[in-house]
Amino acid sequence: MQKTTLTNRSGAASLPLAQLKRKGGTAYLGDYRPEAMSQRKLSNIIHRGVALQRQRSKGVPTGDEIAYVKGHPKGIDAYDATETDDTIWGKSHTAYTRDVAKGKSKVQLLETRLSKLKDVDEKAAEELKITQSRTSAEQNWGDYYESKVGDKIDDSSNDYDKMIGIKSKGYEKKSNEAVRAEPDADPDYKNYFKVDTGEVHADENWGEYDDAGEKIKNNKVIWRQYRAAIEKETGQSSLSDQTTELKKLQSISRHTVINKHTNRNIFMSFDAGKAEGSKTWAPGTDEFSAILQSPNALSSFWILYEEADVLDKKIKDIKSEGDSELKINFEDA
Repeated sequence: MQKTTLTNRSGAASLPLAQLKRKGGTAYLGDYRPEAMSQRKLSNIIHRGVALQRQRSKGVPTGDEIAYVKGHPKGIDAYDATETDDTIWGKSHTAYTRDVAKGKSKVQLLETRLSKLKDVDEKAAEELKITQSRTSAEQNWGDYYESKVGDKIDDSSNDYDKMIGIKSKGYEKKSNEAVRAEPDADPDYKNYFKVDTGEVHADENWGEYDDAGEKIKNNKVIWRQYRAAIEKETGQSSLSDQTTELKKLQSISRHTVINKHTNRNIFMSFDAGKAEGSKTWAPGTDEFSAILQSPNALSSFWILYEEADVLDKKIKDIKSEGDSELKINFEDA
């Protein structure tokens, strides 16, 4: 039997084909069969993954970008101090890319629900799902939360009609908590509302300290607070009576964002390695999707999704001032 050989790119004979079989998942360099070359390409991508991950459309990360990511060592992209800059950046980029995909799926999820609510044949089933979710949250609310409605807040920086403070009965003070001066006395969820214009300012939401947090999510907390503000303003308590006011919801803003996951996604959505100035992102962009998937924006999506039968709204855009202020704007679907 004649021995078959291949030539390399220089024309010289390479190893016999019998010796070019893949071993341990790797094709030898001299093997130019299409399948072998494809495997080498995949292997090369895997081994050079970190380097490739940093090749974003906006270029290789600058020293400022690396320094920023390194400034968040205990965040979602936690890393070992001995890791290289490439590895550290690669982790951040991988997490960012994952959030882009998840954020896009959220947009589609809301569009699907809104479409079903307008479909004669599917509307009833979708409304039933919403009612069941709403009923479950209301049942848990009285068991785990105490609500206090404050007076008009006007401190020259925030002019909101109502401050709603929520104290969770499941709250547990953490030994390393140093942000709040009086955590036992302060509300676990403190948010402000402009009932007449539908503006919400989410001020402090300490869900990570809330042992009852699995019972009701942040979007439900804000929704219940919004309804409490409307009740105090109008005297109307039922959902049907409040519908007109609820439909005014036009934005949810968050100032002094300290969540590292959110900070990371905002930062990586800015240009030139600096999260400075104002930026506005529209649906369909990677930046919009990544920020939407961030904890400080995701509750806004869930409000629109879980209360879609009342609100019938979608997200118009997301605006950021630096990496610590977000405003999620809504529009009619």
